[in-house]
Amino acid sequence: MNKNIIALAILSTVSTGVFASNAVLNVEGQIQINGVTVIGSDGKVAASALPESNTVVIDLDTYSAANGKYTFEYYRDRYMTDDGSGWVTFETVCTETDNFISDTEYEFSSKCVDQDGFVSMNYSEIWKDNGDGTETITWVNTYEGQETRESQVRKIDVLSEYASQVVLGQTTAYSEHATILEDEGIWYEAGDNWFFARTKSVVSLIESVTLGENTFNDCILVQRDGYWNGASSLDIHCANIGLVAKTIDREYAMEYKLVSYEQAQSNTVRAQSLNEGVYSKEVLSERARNHSAKQLNANK
Repeated sequence: MNKNIIALAILSTVSTGVFASNAVLNVEGQIQINGVTVIGSDGKVAASALPESNTVVIDLDTYSAANGKYTFEYYRDRYMTDDGSGWVTFETVCTETDNFISDTEYEFSSKCVDQDGFVSMNYSEIWKDNGDGTETITWVNTYEGQETRESQVRKIDVLSEYASQVVLGQTTAYSEHATILEDEGIWYEAGDNWFFARTKSVVSLIESVTLGENTFNDCILVQRDGYWNGASSLDIHCANIGLVAKTIDREYAMEYKLVSYEQAQSNTVRAQSLNEGVYSKEVLSERARNHSAKQLNANK
């Protein structure tokens, strides 16, 4: 059937439709407008005829850390003073390290050294998945020469998990309920329990970012809420690396950036869940940083 016949059929149907309410147009083949197919031979509207979608879907796993060791550096307590010979900048340099050893073992450390070489804070934590729905966390906190140690077994109930894919601007959330089953230390006791929750959304796409001598491509800007002090963060995550920088400077964390990383051959970005779901490495590092900050605040 050629185009002229289709056109005549359409005109015929339109004119007939004035007198008949049950007119039918039967076309064998495609229907085109200005050379563009709008209805295919299968009777379905062609994709090319649909309005373009501005929806951008982000695969969050692409921007998560793989197994390996990641070292970050930032400044805190930066100030200037006149020592008599001119203005001098004093600052405390801090490093944080995520070490994703395997899907069931993770280590975190945080250390701050002032301009005189004095270690003002040194925190380390070891996390292990016990494989029975519980985890064991052991940490050592040293603040201005005083050391405290704690070890506990927790039961973790994951209430909601981060989505693996989100639309640009869409919020996803993680939440859990922790209950201490065993504790050795001074901060907690068996039976203590609490909720931990975070929300995040991808607010922007970043083509590339350069930090020192490192240039990272294919990045996203992530807004994260739910910190213990009520603050929000805007963090840059890059493909196949994970977190590379925090963009919001605070008194306790200025110019926070990734300075080195060494990835293991295994590129697993998610650890096995404690409740047969998915347990994100990102959650492990968020919890460790949250606990480290709370310990530092309690020391002051």
